[in-house]
Amino acid sequence: MADRRALLQDQWADSCARLGRLLTALTDAEFFWEPCGGCWTVHRRTETRAANADGSGTWVIDYEDLDGESRTNWGETWPTARIFTTLIKEQTHHGAEIGVLRDLYRNRDNPGSGATSRLI
Repeated sequence: MADRRALLQDQWADSCARLGRLLTALTDAEFFWEPCGGCWTVHRRTETRAANADGSGTWVIDYEDLDGESRTNWGETWPTARIFTTLIKEQTHHGAEIGVLRDLYRNRDNPGSGATSRLI
């Protein structure tokens, strides 16, 4: 068990170090680059570039019109409302995964409990 733990810890540390090297070398130009003109991107509220900006804090997503169309970050054109719907679904999905993992964690010492068996 300790050997597996050590292996995972080493792999995690290596992964963090590699990501750190990539991010340390990342220039502002690379960070703020948009893969296609007019695509959605997250940027500082002070740099709003469209009629509407949504976000609760410093970072926002801006768009012209919910009834119009916008380019996705991979270059396709979608209805703007569909892009928002997709973002909401993704956030809900990943939040639910986190919730399930937290439920499993809270019931880790009682695997036969009804709470755990209902989750699996």
